[in-house]
Amino acid sequence: MVKFNVIEDFRNQVNANSYYTLFAYKNKNGKNYWNIICACMDWIDVGIEAMEGFNFDKRKLGPRGLDVFTYISAIDVVWESIQQLHRAIINEKEVPFNGEKNIFINDTLHKDDNAYFKHIRAVFGAHPVNLSKDKNNDKWFASWPTTGIHENYDVASYLYNADPDKDDIIFGFKFSEINEFFRSRYNHLSFLAEKLEEQYQEYKASIVNKQIRLAEDSEDLLDILENELNIRLDNIYFESTLRKIKKILKTPITNESNRIVIDDYKVKVKSVLEELNIKLQNLDYTDLALDHIVNPDFPVEIHYHLSKLFEYLQGLRLDRDHDHDIETVAKFLNSYVQLDKTMSPDEIFLLLYVGLHHYWNDANTQHN
Repeated sequence: MVKFNVIEDFRNQVNANSYYTLFAYKNKNGKNYWNIICACMDWIDVGIEAMEGFNFDKRKLGPRGLDVFTYISAIDVVWESIQQLHRAIINEKEVPFNGEKNIFINDTLHKDDNAYFKHIRAVFGAHPVNLSKDKNNDKWFASWPTTGIHENYDVASYLYNADPDKDDIIFGFKFSEINEFFRSRYNHLSFLAEKLEEQYQEYKASIVNKQIRLAEDSEDLLDILENELNIRLDNIYFESTLRKIKKILKTPITNESNRIVIDDYKVKVKSVLEELNIKLQNLDYTDLALDHIVNPDFPVEIHYHLSKLFEYLQGLRLDRDHDHDIETVAKFLNSYVQLDKTMSPDEIFLLLYVGLHHYWNDANTQHN
């Protein structure tokens, strides 16, 4: 039984740590190794799924020899993918397990395990009548696969020599051997996952030691954090939060009666920036404890109208008249802010956040 958890654990590691692997490998030495990693993970899944349910019946080998070849090919797809992952993550010029001779004990060709497995693939279906020459420059052609011609093999084939003066040989394998070959290579994913985690921890240690400059002014701090996010790990959540805060801080107001509540809200927004500062400093990309300040819930009474209004304000929905939505929301938030349809989209955007923040403050105070 093939254990899917090995590739699942590896994939989880690849996607862990705020997608550090994407950040580190999307452009490494001028190459997009991220694409390589994704392709390899996908084909490992394909190979493992193909191996599932395979059942060898030597009594029905004959034309079903191609079933055996499919099984061998599935292992080969997984192994080739793991080699690529090793080259991407560890060393471009290194082949894992190179030179080892621990698995195929009845090796008549004196190859290491990697080469012997490749020869198994060639003989039993990949190109049995066009085999590569051996180290003695002999050319071989494989007969069809069969069982029972040699006690040391589950499946075997006669290899015919192109030289009429040389004897044929028997070449084969045991399923226990190719399964062990698969397990040893497949489990190499755990080693590669450990290396990715080590690389992330090294990166994190180097970043955490670089102190982010502090600033008293909220807009200055915003600029600093935007720059820091550009040179640290990508994070959509933090990026969208900073974009939203930038609009909140920089939008001019036309109705002075709103200034006091706006200024009060901006003080709270600065607390969000300060929390972002701490999280970026420590490379902690978990959700903000103060997230509710810049991502408030929508009151059920105006949920529909707010949803449509924010789609409009973000440029996502321009196919309808939003005057009624603005009037409905303005009436609901009238105790906290004064807004109307003559204001710019950015000012309405700002006042919605200000009004919702004060609405929920009152609601929570009354509840407590």
